[in-house]
Amino acid sequence: PLPAGLATLGSAAGLVAATFTLALSAEGSLVVALSRRMTSREKSAVTIVLLGVIMVFTVIEARKPKPPFELARAARSSAGPAVAVGVAGPPQAAQQLADQLSADLARMQSFLALPAAPALTALPDDALDGDAFQRAALPNADGVVVRAAFTDSRFDSAGFRAYALASWMQWHTRERAAEEDRRWLLDGAAQWLVARDTPSRQTLLALRAAFAARHLTDSAADSAADSAAGQGGAGLALRRWLSVREQLGPCLADALAWRMVTSLSDQIGEERFQALARDVLGRRPPNDARASLLEPTFADLLARHGAPDQAALARQFDRLFSSEQARLAATLAQIERPAVAFTARPMGGRTYEVHYGVGADDRGVAPFSVRYAVLGPWDGELAPESLSREDSTRAGVLPASYPRGTRLFTAVERREALLGCTVRLAARRWEVR
Repeated sequence: PLPAGLATLGSAAGLVAATFTLALSAEGSLVVALSRRMTSREKSAVTIVLLGVIMVFTVIEARKPKPPFELARAARSSAGPAVAVGVAGPPQAAQQLADQLSADLARMQSFLALPAAPALTALPDDALDGDAFQRAALPNADGVVVRAAFTDSRFDSAGFRAYALASWMQWHTRERAAEEDRRWLLDGAAQWLVARDTPSRQTLLALRAAFAARHLTDSAADSAADSAAGQGGAGLALRRWLSVREQLGPCLADALAWRMVTSLSDQIGEERFQALARDVLGRRPPNDARASLLEPTFADLLARHGAPDQAALARQFDRLFSSEQARLAATLAQIERPAVAFTARPMGGRTYEVHYGVGADDRGVAPFSVRYAVLGPWDGELAPESLSREDSTRAGVLPASYPRGTRLFTAVERREALLGCTVRLAARRWEVR
């Protein structure tokens, strides 16, 4: 690596020259002066200069263009925006998925009035479930790379296509669309674009959304703070969408967001909804402080395009959720919701083990998965890949011990046949004590 070697040698030569300059200039008096204790003013000046240098290097590094991610062995879209899909299984299946993703990108490009849609790459990952998707981190490349288990018998193709669109819009907006006040619009719009011409997909999403709304309403009723504030399920979704998404899991949260977006589109009209989506999801903001200081808030954007404010939207969505639950009550009654419990039990001293149980007794239930993670003091949204997993069919103990005061995230998930995806039955953040 000749450039890196020359840069290192140049830096070393400069530091050696600076050392000799300090030691030999003015008969060494500079070294004596620098060896004295600095005053508070001098400490502040040095700190500001160092922070300024670090900031300059950070900005320069961020502005350096990264090469696009390229996948050598892949099926590539035959027309439209470039999509590469890693081959896992029959090449025809990979080619079909690449063409479907390319068509979805073209539809999104037209809807959001984007001048061009950069490449999208999909990688096979057999370690994932059929309805679990991940976005790959690219420290040394640019673009959008998503992963899924293409060869799984339960692979949710439509769900993955919507996830790919949401990941692309999140990248395009420099993560601005993933902020909590507008994330539901991002998740719902991606599902809406994929399902708008597929009635069977809309029927399935409606059932998932009704189940999610019932689960969310029950959780809001169990919360003393939300009950006192008079917040229903829709109020929670609009005010704390990331918490709702964590509580429901990706499948139910995406369906609920789809229902909210379809309701908003029906109320204000598709033309005004398209203008709102272009402002929120179609603009690529500057990669500096102007994105936070100068851009309008989501509430301002809603008002600009004739949409109701947050309080009116919450009332509208609550009425919609109630009517949908009543319409689908017979089907929803067939979906079992067993009780879930997590308890911390002392092992001796300040160490605890965490026991979990699903159902009213220990006779065993349908297979389920326990997802858990230790939380840091500043942890916000949890990435799916950060959650550990324990599969079981009956009550058990997590394979780890925790000191008193440890903050944990725990959840139980299992596949529900009627909903066609993995459902998160219970999720919470709590402290071991």
